[in-house]
Amino acid sequence: MLNFQIRGYSINLNIGSVNNNEMNSLMEKIRSDKCSLAQIMFEKEWSNHTNIYSKFSPIISEQTELIVTSFTSSDYYEDGYSFFRAKVNELAQIPEGITINFSNIAAIIVNKIIYFGCSFEAESKTTDHNHFDKNNLSISTLTTPLYQNNLVNEVFLNDSKLYDLNRKKHEIVQFSSSIYTNSKFKQDFEPDSFDFNSTFSRLVESKIDFKKQKK
Repeated sequence: MLNFQIRGYSINLNIGSVNNNEMNSLMEKIRSDKCSLAQIMFEKEWSNHTNIYSKFSPIISEQTELIVTSFTSSDYYEDGYSFFRAKVNELAQIPEGITINFSNIAAIIVNKIIYFGCSFEAESKTTDHNHFDKNNLSISTLTTPLYQNNLVNEVFLNDSKLYDLNRKKHEIVQFSSSIYTNSKFKQDFEPDSFDFNSTFSRLVESKIDFKKQKK
């Protein structure tokens, strides 16, 4: 059995719509409680703002590695042999842009949770280290205007998708929240010609750093 792990930084990216009443209420709470938007969202609100987009992905950076370990049985707790290690950016394919429908949305709230640790884990019981070929390993990637780094989308071995087992072993290092307003609200535009940076303007942004680590 082969075990695949991606280690490094990862992101839980969540985008939700916010109406004028909600936005005014948030801004009033920031003023009256003398707190930041990130503090309000992190305590209890961020999970209520995911109706537009929500995805957890490993972040592709110089620190992001894929490690393949061989086990003689399906016993995950036995001692394995880590025989392959590579930078994810060396295996990544050309990124595809994330398509998100922002039509008829006046404002959005974006919450980003950054983690460090093991962000992806999968297993293959049909291949062992003797038959492993790194040329049969591929990683599809995504790009978004809401984060500067490319993100891991899917991992493939021998043209078969490796499914994440959701054995997350990571810690939170940063939480950030932003509100963007749509300057072209109710204007018609073709999806292919949509540009986020020329359509949305950032109204407010704040973050909480939980642990200082060099990215």
